[in-house]
Parts: sequence; structure tokens; C-alpha cells
Amino acid sequence: MGIITYAFAAGIGMGLWNSLDNLLNLEVIPDQNRVAFFLGIYNLGNTITQAIAPVIAAGVIALFGYAGIFIISFIFSLIGGILILQIKSVKR
Repeated sequence: MGIITYAFAAGIGMGLWNSLDNLLNLEVIPDQNRVAFFLGIYNLGNTITQAIAPVIAAGVIALFGYAGIFIISFIFSLIGGILILQIKSVKR
């Protein structure tokens, strides 16, 4: 039941995050003629973090066990949410 609850909450949270993040990215792109370039850089940033995540997960498993991944994931999600809430306006 815990895994199903986590998957449901993580799916909703990730969907909301992706929608808001893409909207924000499109709002702040400085040159509308180079949207593809800026989104490519953005995707590179996402890819690098996804490449590093398994290394962090391996360290968390070694230190805290498999259940520790859920706690660390929650902490990182909470930090991301707080940082997003700090954005008050967007300027081009």
C-alpha cells in the first residue's frame, strides 16, 4: 500500500512540476527565435542530474538501506517545492 501511495503522490507531483517548469521556462527564454537552443540546454541540465541520481541513490542505500531512498526523495522534493515558491515574478 505504501508503494502505491508513493507512486500516486509522486506521479501527481511530477506532473505538476513538469507543467509549471515548462511554462516558466518558456516565459523566461530571452530570444524567442532561439527557443530550441535554450530548451536543449535545459534538457542537458535534466539529463546530467538523472545521470548523477543513481550514484546518489547507491550512496543512500549503502548508508540507510533501500527505505532511505524514499526519505531522501521526499527531502529533495520538499526543497524543490520551497525553492519554487520563492519565485515571485518572472522578468524577460
